[in-house]
Amino acid sequence: MPQPLMGKPASQGTGSERYALHIPLWIGTEIQADELGRIPIWKSVPTNIAGYPATVERREFYFILHVPGFPSEKEAGDFFDVFASTLIQWSLRNSATIRFPPILEPVLTSNDPNLWFRKHLSSEQYPGWNRSEDGSITDGAIHPEQACLIPEHKRIWEYPAFYTRRVVPLKLDQVFVESPERKNGVRVLRDDYILLVTEVLWTAFDQIDRRVRFILLMTALEIIAGGEPAGDPPEYLRKVTAELKSVVAQRRKGSTPEISKLLERCDLKIDQIIEQGIMGSLRLLLCRVSGIDPQDEAQIAPRNEIHGTINALYKVRSGLAHGGKMRVTDPTSYGVLTSSLQILEKLVIDALLFCWKERDQQPSKISDATD
Repeated sequence: MPQPLMGKPASQGTGSERYALHIPLWIGTEIQADELGRIPIWKSVPTNIAGYPATVERREFYFILHVPGFPSEKEAGDFFDVFASTLIQWSLRNSATIRFPPILEPVLTSNDPNLWFRKHLSSEQYPGWNRSEDGSITDGAIHPEQACLIPEHKRIWEYPAFYTRRVVPLKLDQVFVESPERKNGVRVLRDDYILLVTEVLWTAFDQIDRRVRFILLMTALEIIAGGEPAGDPPEYLRKVTAELKSVVAQRRKGSTPEISKLLERCDLKIDQIIEQGIMGSLRLLLCRVSGIDPQDEAQIAPRNEIHGTINALYKVRSGLAHGGKMRVTDPTSYGVLTSSLQILEKLVIDALLFCWKERDQQPSKISDATD
């Protein structure tokens, strides 16, 4: 059965107040789930989850668990928390993969960027829903690959999957036709760095959760930059840090052991400022990818733009890696993450293809690091 081209209703849209859980599940290939495997695509079967009647619907690459009939949002949310906790612990105990979004997304309403799509659906697409005074025939929408709390008594539409994930068609016989330079780059297959980055990118591309995808892409970019030198720090930075180190050295003379130990730590921190580290390597790599000479003062504006981009990406990464500050339920954080993800993905691919071509032409800094 083919996917409904324009999507389908996600709720009944009538009756008293009640709520349902919409939970997509990706089952790992190591899990033997014969009963699920026998479900035809776009068909559902009844089941029971902890005493709650539910259905499991099979999609092309995943399953949808639908648990209806909750009298309140709180009861539905409490059930989801228990369900998620139980399923994660089961997967950890069995070293098995059951992926699902761990956070319930809000139903898209007036803030829906695809609102135009719902407004232009013909009346025949809806199961007897009446138009409101403002002419609308839906109250909200969900994406199929997001976990959602659906108000069953409201008119909620489920978007088709192509509104959630990019789909890239593949025809093997066309791959070689579209790659006239296919004989180039074969030597790169012996480059451990580039092969490792490719594996990380494949894993990143397969992620539904934007946060996990972002962290993996940052990891890939750091691997690419691993063979780059950090570069020399600017002259002004060398002068300032030299002055600071001189002040610390003078202050340590004749100080107590406790003060001396504290000042020693300050001296180490100053050394860390002058050491460019991975940030310096990334700046140098991306300057090279963009054709910018980092030492050319005439190119200071584009160089600073690259530096600013890297700093912004690391700020997002810090928000994800330290305390989970980037929440998908926060529209501001979600918007920043989405736009940053687009920038990061292009940077990683451009950098990898640049190093691929460089490695094919001559031994690159990346390959030197693996020798």
